[in-house]
Amino acid sequence: MADTPQDRIRKVRRHSPQAAGHRLPARDAPILAAAIVSRSAVLVTGDRRDFGALFGKIIDGVEILPPGEAVHAVLG
Repeated sequence: MADTPQDRIRKVRRHSPQAAGHRLPARDAPILAAAIVSRSAVLVTGDRRDFGALFGKIIDGVEILPPGEAVHAVLG
């Protein structure tokens, strides 16, 4: 049986403290947590201020990239 939207929200909330451990502000931790919970391969963000130190890193299977690098990875 598939997760309900409420189940997914609970999973994101459980992963948010783990995501916050990567020195992300509280408002950004759920974004990384959602990418982890959804098993995304890549999180593309232009937020250099908060995610910049994580660009190019893989956290729990999610590679964090700025838009330009993501486009380059796809188009070569």
